[in-house]
Amino acid sequence: MSTHRNYHDFRECLEWSAIQSDEPFWDQVYRKAFPDMVGWINTASAGKSPIQEHGIDRIIVLKSDRHLYIDEKKSSRSYNSFFLEYISNDRIQSPGWMEKPLRIDFLAYAFMPDQRVYLMQWDMLQRAWRNLRREWLSTYPTRKVPNKTYHTWGVCVPISVVRAAISRAGIIDVQLDALAVADEPPQPTIFQRPLPPTSREQGSLFDDCVA
Repeated sequence: MSTHRNYHDFRECLEWSAIQSDEPFWDQVYRKAFPDMVGWINTASAGKSPIQEHGIDRIIVLKSDRHLYIDEKKSSRSYNSFFLEYISNDRIQSPGWMEKPLRIDFLAYAFMPDQRVYLMQWDMLQRAWRNLRREWLSTYPTRKVPNKTYHTWGVCVPISVVRAAISRAGIIDVQLDALAVADEPPQPTIFQRPLPPTSREQGSLFDDCVA
C-alpha cells in the first residue's frame, strides 16, 4: 500500500487480505486447531461473494463431514490488543463486524509478522461483547480508520482482556443473568449513540490494515 496518503483503501485491504489467506501457514494453523480436518475451502481468494457477506472467509471440512465457517482478520503488524470494529462506515452508519449476526463458528485473528493466530468461538465473543461493550468503549482507546469518504470505528481491547471475557461468557448462571437483564436499563442502539472521542495510543492499529 502507498505510504504518501493518510487513508486506507478498502479494496486494497481486501486484496492484501486475500493474498495472506494463501499463506502456507494457514493450512498448518487449521490442521493444528482441528486434527480431524480433511480439507478447507478459501472463499476469500474468489473475491467478494454472497458467502462473504455473512463473514465466511474459509470453510473447514472435518472427517465427520461437519463444516466449520471461519472469518479471518489479518493484521500486517503485531499488537497486544484486538481492534474490535463496531461501525464499518460512519457516513451511512453501517454496523461493524462485532455488531453483525455473522454466520460463522470461529473468528481467526492473525498477526501476520508473528504468524500467530487467535481462534475465538464467535458466539462466545459476541456474548462477551454484548455484556461488556459499554465498559470496553469507555475504558479502552477507540480508533477511527480513515477511508476515502468515510471512517471505520473500533475499540482496541487488550488480548488478555478479550480472552478472559470469552472464557467467562461460556459460564451461564441463569439467576445472575436474569438479574442483570432486569436491572439493565434499555440501551440505545449503536446508531443512536454519539461517536466516542478518539485518543492516541502508541502503535495505533490505524497505522495498519486489519481486514
